[in-house]
Amino acid sequence: MNTSINTVWSNIVKHRGETFWQKSGKPFTYVVKNDYIIVNEIKSANISKSNIEKALLIQSPSPKKIRDSKIWAQSCVYGIITDNRIKNTAN
Repeated sequence: MNTSINTVWSNIVKHRGETFWQKSGKPFTYVVKNDYIIVNEIKSANISKSNIEKALLIQSPSPKKIRDSKIWAQSCVYGIITDNRIKNTAN
């Protein structure tokens, strides 16, 4: 993905509370507090902005590749960074 973390984070904040989907199709929502995404459906799933930035560097991201990078809540991270609302710079 060739999008800056600032653009992606702005889109993440803009679309908080909306429904996103894990690769499996399971829906989830999130809130943003400071530099963290808190997934409502996963108890204590706090995803840092720095982990989103790290995930953006993964070539052809997948939940497994994200997990292998030691990023928590990999299925949700995948669902967020691959969603057109987030990766689209024209949002």
